[in-house]
Amino acid sequence: AESRWAEIMRKENNYRLWIAQGDSLSNLEKWEQAVVVFTKALQVKPEENYPKQRLTFINTLLNNRKENQRQFDALLVSARQNMKKAAWDAARNDINEALKLIPNDSQALAILRQIEQAEHDEKASIAQYLTLRSLGDSLMKEGAWQQAIDAYTEALTIKKDDPYAKGKITEAKAEIKKQGEYLAGINNAERLMKAGQWEESKQAYRLLAEKYPSETLPRQKILIIDSLITDKHKKEARVSQLLHSGDSLMSANKPGEALEKYSHALELKPKDTQIRKKVDLAQQKFQEMNAEEALLSSWRKEADLLFSNIKYDEASTLYSKILKLRPNDVEAKRKLTLSDSLNKVMLDLTEKTNRLKLAADRNFEARKWQDALDNYQQLLALTPNNSEVSARIEICRREIENEIRLENNFKLWMREGDSLFAIQQIEDAASRYQQALQLKPENTEAKSKHDNVIGILIERKLKEEQYVQLIKEGDSLEALGEWINARQRFELSLQIKPSETYPKQKVESLGKIIKDMEAKEMAFEAAMQKGETALSNGQLEKALEHFASAIEIKPENIKARAKINEVNAKIAERIEQDRRYSMLISKADSVYSAGDLNEAVNIYKEALSIKSSENYPAKRISQIEKEISDKEFMENSYVRALATADSCFDVRLYNDALKAYLRATHFKPQETYPHEKIKIINEILTKPRAVEGITYERALESALRDEAAGRWGLAFDNYLIAIHLEPHRQEAADGLKRSLAAALNDTTAIIEKRSLTLNPGAGNRFELPAVARSSRAIIVVTLSKQPAEDSKIVVNYGKGVTTTGGIVLRILKNPVTNTFIGQLGGQVGWDDDNRWLNLIPEPGNLQVDAIIITGR
Repeated sequence: AESRWAEIMRKENNYRLWIAQGDSLSNLEKWEQAVVVFTKALQVKPEENYPKQRLTFINTLLNNRKENQRQFDALLVSARQNMKKAAWDAARNDINEALKLIPNDSQALAILRQIEQAEHDEKASIAQYLTLRSLGDSLMKEGAWQQAIDAYTEALTIKKDDPYAKGKITEAKAEIKKQGEYLAGINNAERLMKAGQWEESKQAYRLLAEKYPSETLPRQKILIIDSLITDKHKKEARVSQLLHSGDSLMSANKPGEALEKYSHALELKPKDTQIRKKVDLAQQKFQEMNAEEALLSSWRKEADLLFSNIKYDEASTLYSKILKLRPNDVEAKRKLTLSDSLNKVMLDLTEKTNRLKLAADRNFEARKWQDALDNYQQLLALTPNNSEVSARIEICRREIENEIRLENNFKLWMREGDSLFAIQQIEDAASRYQQALQLKPENTEAKSKHDNVIGILIERKLKEEQYVQLIKEGDSLEALGEWINARQRFELSLQIKPSETYPKQKVESLGKIIKDMEAKEMAFEAAMQKGETALSNGQLEKALEHFASAIEIKPENIKARAKINEVNAKIAERIEQDRRYSMLISKADSVYSAGDLNEAVNIYKEALSIKSSENYPAKRISQIEKEISDKEFMENSYVRALATADSCFDVRLYNDALKAYLRATHFKPQETYPHEKIKIINEILTKPRAVEGITYERALESALRDEAAGRWGLAFDNYLIAIHLEPHRQEAADGLKRSLAAALNDTTAIIEKRSLTLNPGAGNRFELPAVARSSRAIIVVTLSKQPAEDSKIVVNYGKGVTTTGGIVLRILKNPVTNTFIGQLGGQVGWDDDNRWLNLIPEPGNLQVDAIIITGR
């Protein structure tokens, strides 16, 4: 009976242990380990529902996570496909749905940012295109044809083959040509007009008006020429009349009046030398008669002008010069006397004005507004029209008003602050003192009163915050079951607010709880002490039993639950350490086998950090470090890795090349070449790629369609583009092989089967046998080796000297084949009459082993 009872208790303890450990692992979200533990508990007590429920819940959770991950991955694939189609809304919807399944996933968020950026770039491109097209339309309306062509040409770089832009460019070029012819005619007519050949010019403008009826300039010019012809006749009659009058006035000794007549005639006929001579003669005679009078008149006018401008000193000088020539000139004597008197008065006035202005400006700069105002008002009385002084007076008045207003407002804010402080409205008083300080920041009274009320507010706030914090801490400690500490917080809060009822009630209720709990505390502490002892001795299962007993006494005790979680975590950690150690050892062995010695050492060291007492990782580290120190081994490993990488890179197997270059960097980290190649590959793998605008997906889709229709040449070409873009894709490689095999399966006609070099330029012509002219014909060219660069062969065919058609055979680097085919059957001009083929490689020579044509 005792043995049976012991077995029952053992099972019970094991069951409770496994349940507690399973709950702990669940809390840590270590679901797979929790499944193992709950399964053990169920094996102990198959009739218990709790482990069954937990297992059902966890399995459902794991299945849901797997399903969510599957849906998430499918949505990411769909989003990328929609991005390639520029279906931004559909791609965005896919990502949003994915984020509902796994919120904040970095990969999904990165794709979402790519979508936003791509959509933004597309919209910006469309907006730029529309702007350029609109600019072109505006320039067309303005007749700026060449600028319009430039705008439409720029638009075509964004939207190639746009019919609207192309049509507008053609239209603008036609207008430029038309405008050029029109301007040439205008220039010819203008040249005739400037040469005085008015009748010929008029005829030229008449022809332009008939040819370009919408242009108004030719008709305007015809009217001008008619007017010029009429004016010419009138001018000649007027010149004759003026010369006759001038001659009469010269005879009457009136050269001044004669000069006017001659000058008028010269204006009408400026190139007439006889009239020019008459003008010069009359002018000479007139100048001789009036030189002195003109000089005196000039001096008198200048002196009067200086006098009116209050320049009395300069005016006196000129009046003195007049009196030297005309000593009896009464007016000059009067003005000279008056100028001397006024000049003395002006000198005295200027000195006084300068003194006042200096004093006024000093007070203005010192912001002594009232003193400055007095000075400027005196100055304005002396210089009434001085706008600068008037402006300064207005500024002084405004500043005086501002100072008065500021002082009144300051006193008002201070009085209000004092009143509010007196009735203990401290916050409002602080606001008023702050307003006063904004008006007078340096006022000591305002500063002192403001600092005082701020200090009172801070003290009140600190007490309130301290009270609230103590209540909050008391509530929190009570919720955690720390009754004594909670009661202390409530007692401290009563010291701040003795009249508050809430902390009083809490102190009383907690006192009762503490008294009731003291009896349980000793038993609880004993169980906890036993658990701590077992834990410190590494007896994890026994420690778990003692801590579980403590929980039975205090089910809500955080410390006991924390200890159970700690023990469970240590048990799980021990299991995880064993698992991780084994995984790292296995990984290190694999990495070592792959030749990555440095990485293997790092992984062995990581395993040793988990289990420092294990001999195996330490032994392996010692062995590998000895290998690494061997320079010959490192050099050979580097060379082998680099050779593999270069070989893969040359055939565009970029993923394999990347791995090999990375392996090379482990052997020689300081070498720049593999790092440069890694950078190039990363750029290639991250950038969207296409051949002549054809993407991988588009090429593969076309290839499958052509293969299904039996169009082997076209299928091969599209598979070739696909494998060229993504050499690691097996579906493209298989399709390329199938289409090549199908093409070679037909009847063949050998055009050339020997090693030869195809040269660019004139090409390489071959006779075409009759059997090769099938409607299903395909040309097959086998190169001696993979091309060094992407090339093409232009294949022309014809009869006699006539080329009837041709195709372009792509030669793209790929990892599958050196043989390339192209579809001849069905092409324009391919029929039974063709007698020759001509092959032109581009851009350089190609070494060929065979040229074959297949087809039934």
